Amino acid sequence: GGYFATLSSDTAWLGTGDLDGNTRIYALTQNAEPQLKHTLSDADSFLTVVAFSSNIAWLATGGGDTKTRIYALGRNAEPEHKYTLSDASACITNLAFSSDSAWLATGSGDNKTRIYAL
Repeated sequence: GGYFATLSSDTAWLGTGDLDGNTRIYALTQNAEPQLKHTLSDADSFLTVVAFSSNIAWLATGGGDTKTRIYALGRNAEPEHKYTLSDASACITNLAFSSDSAWLATGSGDNKTRIYAL
């Protein structure tokens, strides 16, 4: 399930976010159903966006709790929580990694865009 979804750049992984605050990571293979591999349950509110970096080293999530969480993705997209960004004062509405995966831009309902070096 998922309220919204995003694909990794190599289309091997599907990330979904939901109103229950969970992020789910599925493995994708040709001609097979997506296989749930990981569930992240640390958001304090609904999620609005999930993004993979282009090199698939990072996953970022954001939502109604005004926080952006960043995970390092290991082998088989095993997520390890690295950072929680909490300087927004409204819902996170957009996340975008730079093409070299060195930067993360966030947009939020407080009408501010923030840029972070990873």
